Amino acid sequence: MKAVGMLSTPILNLVRDQLADCIVVDFLHPWAANVAFEGNIPLIMFNPWSLFHVCCEDSLNRFKPHENVNVGSDWEPFLLPGLPDHVELTRSRLPDHFRGPVIVGKDFISSFKHAMDTCYCLMVNSSCEFESKYVHYYNNVVGRKCCLVAPPHCYPVPKDDNIFE
Repeated sequence: MKAVGMLSTPILNLVRDQLADCIVVDFLHPWAANVAFEGNIPLIMFNPWSLFHVCCEDSLNRFKPHENVNVGSDWEPFLLPGLPDHVELTRSRLPDHFRGPVIVGKDFISSFKHAMDTCYCLMVNSSCEFESKYVHYYNNVVGRKCCLVAPPHCYPVPKDDNIFE
């Protein structure tokens, strides 16, 4: 990750030279938020997970319901507040960075959160047909923009179209 982050200066120069309209990056490149800010252009981050997952992470970050569960109980269920659906988790199902102090990757997680908070739009691997409630939630409750890119296998191919044969 550190080596890829070293590309920020050459990419910033490229963005300035080419007069880019925006930067689209995978979420694993949070350093691009600084490039976008310095180049004064919008950043669109691609997150391959579902919008449901992103909204669950937002609920955990904002409300911290896992912190109200008995410390020794990894199996006691708790509610993720604010979501359109009733969603319960246990501490055992949480990503490591929610279960205790993060030692390895702390800087990356911090820069990732900063990039998510400052990006112009989040591009997610989903579609309105699957997650319409979470699109509304993310846009109106979280207050951020999202753009959905559905996997191609979700849409039928016309029978007379032999492009894949």
